[in-house]
Amino acid sequence: MKIKYGGLVTDGRGSIAGNTFSRNHYGPYVRARVTPVNPNTAAQQLIRNAVAFLAAYWAETLTANQRTAWNLYGSSVAMQDSLGAT
Repeated sequence: MKIKYGGLVTDGRGSIAGNTFSRNHYGPYVRARVTPVNPNTAAQQLIRNAVAFLAAYWAETLTANQRTAWNLYGSSVAMQDSLGAT
């Protein structure tokens, strides 16, 4: 849950107590929190298995030096969160 409104709080994103706080181009809004649908179809399972296989392959294939290089690169790349902060 991220909040940032008014003098102390100027924006908020996330869910709490059954409510989801968000923002679009019209401004901030609150809606009822919903549980996402998980149909568990054959196509979904195929993709999940492919991602799991590729993640395991990537982890097993890289050397310790290559992993260190990726970790250094990852720590140097700035990412913005949902509130625009890095």
